[in-house]
Amino acid sequence: MRTSPRKVLLIAFASAVIATVAVIALMPRIAITSFLPYHDQFGLGRMDEWTAYGGVWQLGGGAITNASDDIGAKLVTGSARLKNYTVQSDVKLTNSFGDAGLIVRVADAEEGTNAFNGYYAGIRLPDQLLLGKMDFGYRPLSRATIPMGVKPGLWYRLSVEANGCTITAKATSINGDLLATASATDPNDQCDQSGAFGLRSFAAGGSWRNVLVEAAP
Repeated sequence: MRTSPRKVLLIAFASAVIATVAVIALMPRIAITSFLPYHDQFGLGRMDEWTAYGGVWQLGGGAITNASDDIGAKLVTGSARLKNYTVQSDVKLTNSFGDAGLIVRVADAEEGTNAFNGYYAGIRLPDQLLLGKMDFGYRPLSRATIPMGVKPGLWYRLSVEANGCTITAKATSINGDLLATASATDPNDQCDQSGAFGLRSFAAGGSWRNVLVEAAP
């Protein structure tokens, strides 16, 4: 009994689709965020590709919240091969102390206060935009005052760009009004050139939403 050419073609196509789905299913979750642009899926109730290092992370209302005041809790995703990129997110402090923000070029992450290599930009009560180098310690690079102060429960839009060895952080209102900028160039012999990205809070609870990562211009 001969099989028609059309049936052979359909079988071949179905086999190819099944093989592709199988490969995607077997890919590490981290590989999904090797490609930019990236946008979180918190609004869909998903955080599969993120890895937590400390903290109590909960999804709800289109955001993710660290419901603890751990010292240095982190949530990380992305490829170690990412180099020049910008991370932007709405950030809200949920306690009346501490700081919360974004981390870039993350490598060697572990649970612990400053346990990773990379850079951190955060908003800190009562009125600071912080930028620092993390190397299992903390080295301040720059800071700026937010004139209207940082208020718990209020959303801010925070961005951090890593381009070469220059790291630039900006804090704006949700309406887009610039509040503060902090920038620094890390010496070439100390600069972290690539790494993943993530969320971090220090001795505070915090919430993040609309995490967007794009290649730096």
